[in-house]
Amino acid sequence: MVIQSLVLLLILTFLLLVLVILGLFYFRSVVKDNSNKQDEILKRYAEKARQTQWFRVHYASANRFRMWRKIFVWETSGIMFVDDKGISFQFMTNTNSESTIRFKPGRFELSWVGVKFLPNGGMPWFCLTVNNEKHYFTADSGMTIVNALRLTTDIYNQIKLVFPGLEVIGNMSAEAGFALEKNKYSLIAMVLIVLLGLYALIDYMLNLEVFVVEPGLVGIVLLSLLVIVLSYLVLEKGKIPVTERLGLAAILGVVFGLATPAALLRLNQLSDNDGLITYHYLLNNELKLVPLDNQEGDLPVLDFPDNKEYWKHFDDNSQHEISLRRGGLGFYQVNMSPIYRDMREYYKDKRKADRLKRSIKTESMK
Repeated sequence: MVIQSLVLLLILTFLLLVLVILGLFYFRSVVKDNSNKQDEILKRYAEKARQTQWFRVHYASANRFRMWRKIFVWETSGIMFVDDKGISFQFMTNTNSESTIRFKPGRFELSWVGVKFLPNGGMPWFCLTVNNEKHYFTADSGMTIVNALRLTTDIYNQIKLVFPGLEVIGNMSAEAGFALEKNKYSLIAMVLIVLLGLYALIDYMLNLEVFVVEPGLVGIVLLSLLVIVLSYLVLEKGKIPVTERLGLAAILGVVFGLATPAALLRLNQLSDNDGLITYHYLLNNELKLVPLDNQEGDLPVLDFPDNKEYWKHFDDNSQHEISLRRGGLGFYQVNMSPIYRDMREYYKDKRKADRLKRSIKTESMK
């Protein structure tokens, strides 16, 4: 049943969440260590920091930037000082010794790199080139990359402002000033995400009909992946930056997958010409409901594995009236409304009986 697939999905989600949490704790420790080293540099250069523009940045050499196998996209973190005398990047090495990379006026070039998702994450970069050697920088935005684009753009623009005669290679891409709500493609994607999410949530609660045979989880996952790929291609056509593009496509695919079972039930119901039909079923000793009148041989055997306790209180071979619908999509679904009503009455009476037993036991012990 759908509930079993949802339970499996929840278990996998929980395991993934545990891994994410452990990763976040490790990432937090690295971010804190970087921040401490940057604070130490600012203490050593307190006077310079008061007189000069400075920025917290991550750094990657050309070799590091091209490297595919790496946990962190940056090589080290430090403080970038910018004034008309030049640019200096102060950082602490792995042995906690201080090191500096200097860029003298008129001897370096500036270029905007932007987001290179593979292999450098969703962070925006710019490059300072001196003596044909490339040095890559991105703003240190702490635990999140939400502000990384804005902060990196600020540093890039500040360097251009301080050195008006600087040779700039290429132009800053549109991603630097990109806003999701101002692009029609990303706006439509966000609206679809909200609408699909609301639909899935509301229809799961309102629709009291369930699958007789649940749709395959593998099929739904494959369909979600297809939506992710198609969404990515459409958003690429809309010139959405790669990080936002991938994020929107992934969220849209996941929400589409979650809404698919509810949509299938609803479409099957709306395309039904015959409506709900009541059939007589026999409860066997395996707690499965077998159709009594099945001349055409197409009526399904019903199994409710999540409600065994309820069905156990019936006698073997007891008869039950079950309302089924075979809609335009060709599969059966069960109207659970009368079953849920009887379940509520059963558990209500069971709780009363349990309270009475406890009361009698308490009285007998006095």
